[in-house]
Amino acid sequence: MTAFNTAGADCMTMIIGRKASSTGRVIIGHNEDDGGRFIVRHGYVPPCDHGAEFVPCEEGHAAIPQTAHTVGFYWSEVCGPSRGASNSDLMINDNGVCIVSNSSCGSREEAANEAILRDGGIEYNIRRIAAERAKNARDGAEIIRQLAEKWGYAASGRLYTVADSQEAFVIQLMRGQRYLAVRVPDDAVVAMPNHYIVRSRRDAEEVLYSPDLVSYAVKKGWASSEEDFDFYEAYQSRAHYLDPINLLRQGHALRQLAGIAFDRARLPFSVKVNRAYAVKDVMNVLSSHYEGTPDDTRFGPGASPHNTGATRICRGSTIESTVVEFADHPKDVTAWTAFGRPCQQPFIPLHPLCGTVDALDRMEDPAAALAAHLTPARGGVTYQHSGWQKLRDFGNMAEFFYGTCEAELHAFRDEWYEARSRANRERTVPAAQFDACQAADALSAVEAFAARHFRQVQVSASVQESENRCLVSFECGEPPREESLLFGVGCLSPRTQYAHALPGSLIQTDSRRYQAEFPLSDVFCIPLGEGAFECFLGGNTEQGKPFAGMTLIERAQ
Repeated sequence: MTAFNTAGADCMTMIIGRKASSTGRVIIGHNEDDGGRFIVRHGYVPPCDHGAEFVPCEEGHAAIPQTAHTVGFYWSEVCGPSRGASNSDLMINDNGVCIVSNSSCGSREEAANEAILRDGGIEYNIRRIAAERAKNARDGAEIIRQLAEKWGYAASGRLYTVADSQEAFVIQLMRGQRYLAVRVPDDAVVAMPNHYIVRSRRDAEEVLYSPDLVSYAVKKGWASSEEDFDFYEAYQSRAHYLDPINLLRQGHALRQLAGIAFDRARLPFSVKVNRAYAVKDVMNVLSSHYEGTPDDTRFGPGASPHNTGATRICRGSTIESTVVEFADHPKDVTAWTAFGRPCQQPFIPLHPLCGTVDALDRMEDPAAALAAHLTPARGGVTYQHSGWQKLRDFGNMAEFFYGTCEAELHAFRDEWYEARSRANRERTVPAAQFDACQAADALSAVEAFAARHFRQVQVSASVQESENRCLVSFECGEPPREESLLFGVGCLSPRTQYAHALPGSLIQTDSRRYQAEFPLSDVFCIPLGEGAFECFLGGNTEQGKPFAGMTLIERAQ
């Protein structure tokens, strides 16, 4: 059994070069991981003409002049309790350019050194400006490089992926104005966790980097010489240097794709392969828990693989998974999206440049939402009465049943993909109509799956603030085991952020109903603001049968 600290393990990106792809085009896969409570919304920001104005930015960051005309783009917006996230959104623009990013878990550049930034530097607007302006992936990578070089990157470190149907680029940034950008080889695959993956200036044929990238590292004592320069050795934060979490995820992803066990102390940036990889292969990696290896450990109600000692590729904090299947025409790009952990969700085929699906979630005015994305707001993570929320609720319920229906979940996901892939290839209706039908089918399918496999119980809860406790009542056909009971807020990481029942608090209130108490500060373990929040109860009966249920709790500020 392997135990690691899971701090800083955010996001996973897979890149399949066009010559390594069964489609003959680049494939991008991305798991968005964010620790804490986040809501994801989806919209299409239309193209727009602008006057003399600036792009809205985080407080203290540089105000960048807006260009005269911006390109429209699909926007997967990640919102936290106080405002939109700076480093989480996926975007695909009208030119077919996709932009995603991964944290590098920091760099060695000093966070307090303001001299390396211009007017506070740039963060969120790296991705927004690239999405609004990029003609193709190469142009997008150049835009990011120029922005970093001119204004300085404000965060400690990050890796951006910019791709279109023909090319993919990885741009490694650290705080300040230095960078390294690489074009992914066409015949190779890349697995990117949360550390710098390009080590040598010889890792690819096309590499672009700051003129003083190496000399600066030598001057700081981070590199011994220009000849032996290693970007990872020089710039990776010492707190996450040779971090076993990231080595584990990158190593398993490459092993799963290439069939080779690599030396985790020196994992390659890319691996040349001699077979063609399909969208489903990428989905399988993004859903991986290292099945069949010693690193796959399970515990707790439902024997879920998420939030265990060994951090997986698909993990408790995965809030959305997307596989971008590029096409010759941007409007034919398919964003296969699992609205939660991909091992528990069907990947729904969406054509985001043809319009978003109201049944999943409705962003009333995407342009206005974009303008307000970085503005402090209240109530941003309250319960959403939407199809997106129903899918997330399904995933949170599945946590408590995972061990009893894992094979069925995998079969359900695989059968769904095969049928929808065929339907997508053969569709004869407009893309927007097709997407709406697929979303409706997905919602019906998860509801039917739950009815067949889950023991769902009715739950109600009352909050007693003065006594720091939450009183939870639930119906259960068999006596529950008190020590198995967990209760917590959805869209957080179960296992680590759910409260345990207070010892001795479980009582039977009638023939089928029980009641238990939970510490309120453990249920609401992070600040969420005011509003309604879905809370899940799960546990096992004395006969070992898992059960779960959901209730809404209203909280004041």
